[in-house]
Amino acid sequence: MLLRRRRPTLEIHVPISPTPTFLNMAHYLVRSLRAHGGRYRDAPVVLTAGGERRDPGFGQDPWLTAAGVELRWVDEALFARESYYATGCERFRYDSKSDVVLALDADVLIAGPLDELVEETHRHGGVCGVVAHLPPVERREQWQEIYDRCGLGPLSTPCEHTGWGYMFADESLRYCPPYFNLGVLAAPADVLRRIGEVIYELMAATDTVARSPYRAQIGVSLAITRLGLPWRSLPFRWNFVNDPLLEALHASELPHLRIVHLLRRHQLHKDELYSSFESVEAMLRRTDLRVVNRIAQELLAGLHPQVKAAALAGA
Repeated sequence: MLLRRRRPTLEIHVPISPTPTFLNMAHYLVRSLRAHGGRYRDAPVVLTAGGERRDPGFGQDPWLTAAGVELRWVDEALFARESYYATGCERFRYDSKSDVVLALDADVLIAGPLDELVEETHRHGGVCGVVAHLPPVERREQWQEIYDRCGLGPLSTPCEHTGWGYMFADESLRYCPPYFNLGVLAAPADVLRRIGEVIYELMAATDTVARSPYRAQIGVSLAITRLGLPWRSLPFRWNFVNDPLLEALHASELPHLRIVHLLRRHQLHKDELYSSFESVEAMLRRTDLRVVNRIAQELLAGLHPQVKAAALAGA
């Protein structure tokens, strides 16, 4: 008798600021998951909110419970020390009940089934992400300085930045360690937890060499190296950014796009788009949007009626 292999389970973790705009952003993300996430469309979603003070009235919207969404708060003292980096990094430190954790930024939309990503992550057993577009340092030597500060030995750079050749042309910085854009990062729950145990220490070490806005991304990369974790570079379809240069460079991935990342201020921007339902509706009427922004428009057109109805029903 053949036994059926158990399908790995999934949790999705998203960091947000405690503002109406971020809550709207998360609402559209969750609806896109429920509509397009394949066999993982019903995966539980945890929003991690960080702010100077907890707002007991924030996140009481009925749609969160109805959509299977849990809200957690970052410790206030930790937020005071680490600011919004704590909101993102605390996700790595949770004791997850699932086999695989998918860490997403709030400004993404699910455009296709997640099955392949979850199953490959579980089978591979390592950290899976799309290599970042740009280097986080100005000189290659700074990577080695950071490695030296963390006691990691000689620098190894097996990955090529996904913006190489279009977004920058410094050959010395073309290659990097496993250094991923944190808009989309998948890993087995125990692997992500191990990263969470060292992430703040490694970010602090990075700060002594160069204070970078990408210190969390650097910290994840350093943790992979320090802990000897397996990793896999994902194709661009899993974190496709609305950037015209990246759209051109990775055009072959567009037919296979699975996750849209509204990262750039190109044609539209998340802070303006998600500020109100009127802003979303104005965007849906536009005829000038191109490539990834056009795909996002089509996705939001299918999601907007449900999002608006759910929000108004709880008003």
